[in-house]
Amino acid sequence: MRKSSQNTPLVSVVMITYKHEAFIAEAIEGVLMQECDFEVELIIADDNSPDKTSLIVSKYIETHPKGQWIKYTRHERNKGMMPNFIWALEQAKGKYIALCEGDDYWIDSSKLEKQVSFLEANSNASLSYHPVKIINCRNHNEEIFTEPIKNATIEDAIKIQYFIHTSSIMYRAALLNISEYKIFRNVLFADLALILSLLDKGVAGLILSEMSCYRLHDSGVTSTLNLSYPIYSIKVRKIFNKMTKFRYSNIIYKSTIDLLKIYSYNLQSSYKSLVIVKIILITNAFRFAFPLNIYQFKHFSYTFLIPKIYRFLK
Repeated sequence: MRKSSQNTPLVSVVMITYKHEAFIAEAIEGVLMQECDFEVELIIADDNSPDKTSLIVSKYIETHPKGQWIKYTRHERNKGMMPNFIWALEQAKGKYIALCEGDDYWIDSSKLEKQVSFLEANSNASLSYHPVKIINCRNHNEEIFTEPIKNATIEDAIKIQYFIHTSSIMYRAALLNISEYKIFRNVLFADLALILSLLDKGVAGLILSEMSCYRLHDSGVTSTLNLSYPIYSIKVRKIFNKMTKFRYSNIIYKSTIDLLKIYSYNLQSSYKSLVIVKIILITNAFRFAFPLNIYQFKHFSYTFLIPKIYRFLK
């Protein structure tokens, strides 16, 4: 059996949950069905769910043959998604950390085995990921989520809005400085912040096998953000740029322009009475993303913002 030092788990699976009563059983099953020759711990961090999540988890602990894998905590007060995620990461003891939120689930019983083997064979990879099946709970459609980049770099992560899904990630715990990562404690996208932090130290290795499912449902974080996703994504990049002492300013600057174009395009169907709100949001988003000099701001205004507003008002 492969082990990390002092008989601690080789892999820690971190699962944050809040009001996932309808989904949590399948998420747990996907982890406990894993067939591997190493020790695993499943850390479930319940952010004070006001439903039956705790009863469901407790039943697995008491009755499942692998119930001893589960380390369950239900917070007495709601921490919020990102503080809960950071807290859960701090509890992890494994050399490798895999992620699965309480409304997602794994579908391959050899997922952990494959990802550990990949990371042990590829020292240049800070994380491994794979294609993810999207299950749309609204219309029951299915599609595949990923941009198949064999060895994705930090530049890819900055340029592409979102191509590595949370439920596909396994990373080297030693490469993430939790104290440093806490700079993202007030953002909404824990996974994007994590991906950027890790790809600053290595590549993301792709395993071409669908091994997990992401549920798209009305109470999910991505669904509730809707058109504002690019704005929050810009904020994460801004913080990351500061954390890395502005080493990626040029490429983040370009990606910010692209994200603002997406955001502006998403609002085109809105009533013209929202034009003032649109102008404020776009300008503020761009302003907090970078410490622009006057020439950069003029370039942005003349080539994108002013023409866009003019066309909007016509």
